[in-house]
Amino acid sequence: MRFFRPRPVFFFRLGMRFFLGLALASVGAAPAVQAQSDPSLAARPTPRRPSIENVGTGIPLEGVLGDEYRVGPGDVFLITLGGAAQAQATVPVSADGRIVLPEAGAVNVNGLTIDAARVRIVGQLSRFYRNADASLVQPRSFLVNVSGAVAVPGRKVVTAVGRLDDAVMQAMTMDSAVALTRLGTAPALRSVRIERRGSGDRSYDLLRYRRAGDLAANPRLQDGDNVVVAVFDSLTGSVRVSGDVAYPGTYEWRPGDRVADLLAVADGAPRTVEARTIRVGTVNPVPLADVLAGRVEVPPIRPGMEVYVEGTRDLGTVLVDGEVRFPGPYRIEQGRSTLRDVMARAGGLRPGALTRAAYLIRATTGERNGAARAAQTPGDLPFVTRAALADQAWQNRVVLTADALSGGAGSNLPVFAGDRIVVPRDEGTVLVVGAVARPGYVPVQPTTDVAAYVAAAGGQRRDAKEVYVVLAGTQQARKADNQAVQSGDAVLVTSNDPATRPELYGFQIQEQQMELQREQDARQSRQEERQIQNDRRNARFQLIGAIVSAVGAAATVLALILR
Repeated sequence: MRFFRPRPVFFFRLGMRFFLGLALASVGAAPAVQAQSDPSLAARPTPRRPSIENVGTGIPLEGVLGDEYRVGPGDVFLITLGGAAQAQATVPVSADGRIVLPEAGAVNVNGLTIDAARVRIVGQLSRFYRNADASLVQPRSFLVNVSGAVAVPGRKVVTAVGRLDDAVMQAMTMDSAVALTRLGTAPALRSVRIERRGSGDRSYDLLRYRRAGDLAANPRLQDGDNVVVAVFDSLTGSVRVSGDVAYPGTYEWRPGDRVADLLAVADGAPRTVEARTIRVGTVNPVPLADVLAGRVEVPPIRPGMEVYVEGTRDLGTVLVDGEVRFPGPYRIEQGRSTLRDVMARAGGLRPGALTRAAYLIRATTGERNGAARAAQTPGDLPFVTRAALADQAWQNRVVLTADALSGGAGSNLPVFAGDRIVVPRDEGTVLVVGAVARPGYVPVQPTTDVAAYVAAAGGQRRDAKEVYVVLAGTQQARKADNQAVQSGDAVLVTSNDPATRPELYGFQIQEQQMELQREQDARQSRQEERQIQNDRRNARFQLIGAIVSAVGAAATVLALILR
């Protein structure tokens, strides 16, 4: 008697129903776990279940994945079996690092390169099927832990093609970086450490990647990595780089630092160096090209050193502060750079800018700089002396108009090293001081009449003498007769006291405005600190949700197995 003997394809199709059910259940549950652990993924639509018609990574790639990629749990392979009845299916790598093949059994592919995993899978399938092949079609996602000087520490979801910078950026947004800096915990991006099971710890210069694009300083992450961002110690562990470089400043010192390493973070992409010289510490300047080529030796880089690069251009730094999109220091070429150039690089004005009060402070001589510092520091100087110094410091002040700040008339004003551009925020208030019942800041009134602001401050005292309006832009005191009051101005009511002369009270107004700004900065810092605490609390809730979702996914898989 001749019995029926099933073909291998019959067993393949029978087995694939079971394995595809497991794969679809695990893939369908994965987005829920990710959304719980990372709020940024919560708004993303749930991906379609994988099928032969819809196979792809769905993840932006830098190119063909090479030998640096290591296969791990969650990767999805496309299995192709040739022959008369060709069949294809997507099979995930299990949690223990194995891929279960129909009839061929389980194959351990954890930690292998893509090519090595393909050879092992095809070798196992070839024992049962003809023309077998395997390829990676969906890189996995996994969790890494980010801790240290970051605003939102905790577990972060990254892909297997993701790099170190991806995880750090999730834990460090622009606003949180500013908040940490104010709290005195700036991150040390030149020494970001990756703690990896079985491979030990290794430190990476992430700032080198951001400035020079060096991918070796931004490695791919692996399952279970622990990323630690240390606190930047600017006092005992830093090196200052200045002169003809793109990003002058104080940088973290790394053991073994060379001139080329510092230039990578302070100058970015390589450029012509023949016309530049470099001074390391206190030694005489030497040609930079000779140093980089190894023809000239310089002292080893140590903490506290200063590296100065001298070029053919006369460069300097201008500080832009206040209501611009990107406040901070900017490199300029003295005598050629203009206000228009600097404002364009700073991103222009923000909506809340009080342009009529904007100004530029020149810092051209040491005498004027010293006067400005002494005038702004109360110390033990008498009030009249400080007022006289302030008057000298204000000689360096250049009033800026809205047109000049926006690229119009006056925007071709030259800028020089040490200049400071200030664009105040429009608080919608007017300062009323002097001989009034309740001196202080008064909200902008429906009218521009001076009397309305004096009345809002409780009215004049008995010793009141004259009323002046101190203009926000020029800080000039003018008689209140027919003088309109606008946001940012100050109203001064003098008395018989000689100290209330307008030219002296103008300085007092400046001091009060500076005090208000300090209070606002402190209040904003407290709000940012509370926001950081709220983010940490939310992260704990999200972790709990992720665990609950993972348990639900496991229950689903178990139900499919027992069905």
